[in-house]
Amino acid sequence: MCRIPCEIFIFQTVSFLLQCATDPWMPVPEPFIPRKSPLQMNRIVYACDIGSVKTGKFAWVRADLDADFAPVGSNDMGGLLDCLKSDLRGKSSIALGFEAPLFMPVPNEIGNLGSGRIGEGSRSMFAQSGACAMALGCKQIAFILRHMVSYKQTYELTFDATSWMACAQPRILIWEAFVSGKTHAPVGEDIRDAATAACYFHQHQACLENASKFIPSHYDCFSLIGSVALWSGWLRNRRSVKEKCLVLKPDKMFSGNIRIHCRA
Repeated sequence: MCRIPCEIFIFQTVSFLLQCATDPWMPVPEPFIPRKSPLQMNRIVYACDIGSVKTGKFAWVRADLDADFAPVGSNDMGGLLDCLKSDLRGKSSIALGFEAPLFMPVPNEIGNLGSGRIGEGSRSMFAQSGACAMALGCKQIAFILRHMVSYKQTYELTFDATSWMACAQPRILIWEAFVSGKTHAPVGEDIRDAATAACYFHQHQACLENASKFIPSHYDCFSLIGSVALWSGWLRNRRSVKEKCLVLKPDKMFSGNIRIHCRA
């Protein structure tokens, strides 16, 4: 959305009032209506629920961030790759989320080696379900990023939500979805978990960092997503293996309609 700097707006307003005072017949201008710049790129959010592709447990949704939330998705990873490539060709800015732990704390004390991240509550990433999602997630994310790496020349991959929102150039933001407890959909509705994560991102897009309930740890971290991004060729800097990413933990399950994507 186009925005007028505060100083310019004040100057224009004062000038108009002064002109009205000296010329009572001056026509009143039409009200200013901000419109989307033709040069402004589309912004898209994706959320993927990590799970077995063979048994149809993997699920994903896609939604436009500049419109009302209307998720489209399926259990077909091929459909996800098709949509991603279409958005990449269209130079959209993409927020690509995964429901799997993407980094882990490395504490200084032996006694804290089994502790999860602050904000996880009773659903530690080192519990059975979290550990399985973490291992399978690394493999599936590596596969997805490898299929996207041909667009590396025109895109930058980042874990920084603030810079992604502010950047005027198309970027890919990788983020983590933490869907658990009462927000988790019934068995067999994996696509709803993906929609829940995407909906929360959509609702809090104006201030994503404040929407995260995860408190930054003073511990160093081992970044699984940083390692995968290095392996896939998206990143070159080895410091990426110590980078955290945005973690969003929805507070309610998405109950709306989800349109099923069908491959052409």
